[in-house]
Amino acid sequence: VYANPSGDVINIEGLNATDHVLLYDMTGREMKQGWNAVSQNMNTFRYNNLPVGAYVIVVTDAAGNVKARVPVKKQ
Repeated sequence: VYANPSGDVINIEGLNATDHVLLYDMTGREMKQGWNAVSQNMNTFRYNNLPVGAYVIVVTDAAGNVKARVPVKKQ
């Protein structure tokens, strides 16, 4: 996951084409859903409509198993 901290865009490498990406604020509220990996290379996701702050990206596979949790900071 890069850039971290970031502006309006976050890039994630190493996803499978069936992975889902969710974004949560630090209280656990889901802020962004429906991000799906489109390739097994780099995927770019925009979160320009969210306020500056700290978030957690959660990557799940097609079965709903959590593959990764990554804290990110939006500047």
